[in-house]
Amino acid sequence: MSRKMNRKEERELALRGIFQIDFHAEDAELDTSLKNFFELAGQGDPEDEVSGMTGGYAKKVINAALENQGAIDALIASHLKETWDFSRVPKMEKAILRLGVTELLYTKVPKEVAINEAVELAKKYASEESKTYINGILNRVAVEHADELSKD
Repeated sequence: MSRKMNRKEERELALRGIFQIDFHAEDAELDTSLKNFFELAGQGDPEDEVSGMTGGYAKKVINAALENQGAIDALIASHLKETWDFSRVPKMEKAILRLGVTELLYTKVPKEVAINEAVELAKKYASEESKTYINGILNRVAVEHADELSKD
């Protein structure tokens, strides 16, 4: 019997699910992909760093990211430098930002944890310079939504 994933592993699994969003033009295609993703979650390759039984956190985060994708993407875009268009943000960085904003605004994860974990994922999966702007964008989102975040 496999062990239950910890929160860090669930978060990484959520990132993988959110990462798929930009690769599926059709909603039905994305639905099928995510259904397969959840069926196979944690059962992959023995070398896979994310294995074990999911406690449901990853699915909760992915669903929140999907349900609020328009608002999340608009929020991220509003915090990019004026010379940078949202469509130019690399897919992995976009997924990390979507995960971070989702955790900030739609879960009870403390803002410091959400931001730090996003930066750690950026260090692991994205370019060296991306961790700096991911940190900056998520900090600005946290400041902008401080009233909402303090109610939890």
